[in-house]
Amino acid sequence: MTICASCTTTNLTFSTNTYTPSSTSDSYLLNTDLETQLATANITVQSSGNTGGSSPGNLNVSAPVTWSNTNTLTLSAYDNLNINAPITATGGGSLALVSNNQGGTTTTGTVNFTGGNVQFTGTGSSLTINGNAYTLIQNQSQLQSMTSGLTR
Repeated sequence: MTICASCTTTNLTFSTNTYTPSSTSDSYLLNTDLETQLATANITVQSSGNTGGSSPGNLNVSAPVTWSNTNTLTLSAYDNLNINAPITATGGGSLALVSNNQGGTTTTGTVNFTGGNVQFTGTGSSLTINGNAYTLIQNQSQLQSMTSGLTR
């Protein structure tokens, strides 16, 4: 499954705010279609292991994705999650990245940043990678507060 800029959303089902493959052929999600949905709700994009195509089970972010509200984008790959383009959450948006979403022993998916990155602006954002929450430091005051309670 690929999120792309110069494609047509195809071979996908969108139900209960979740995009999933609907075919054994390559699945494509136009980045602006995703951004339109993120403007109104939390959205999940999920690949599955029963899809064929050129990268079965992988979820590839090959075009920029941006949203400007407190909604959460969850990118959940059956195998590898490949971030090849910028993901930007402004206004407190949150991001969850998941690889190997079935927890199976036949896949060893990873989250890969190959040319892409993640940027958060505003306050209240959160980042979770494979179930692990990360602290986002957005200003000097937050960075300084991390030293309180530390011992040598």
